Amino acid sequence: MSAGTVVAAIGFMLWSTPASAYLDPGEGSMLAQAMFAATVGGFVGLRHYWRRIAGFLRSKKIRD
Repeated sequence: MSAGTVVAAIGFMLWSTPASAYLDPGEGSMLAQAMFAATVGGFVGLRHYWRRIAGFLRSKKIRD
């Protein structure tokens, strides 16, 4: 990136106007759905790779 690009980006951040935004009721349900999907996806991934994870943890031996 050039110095001009960095200066322009900083300038846009410093002189921006406040946003007049709001959250409608659909935003909350969309957030809940995304959190649910991430949780279920994590469990599915864990289930899929469980043998690799368990084998990796069992293969670790404490050496004196």
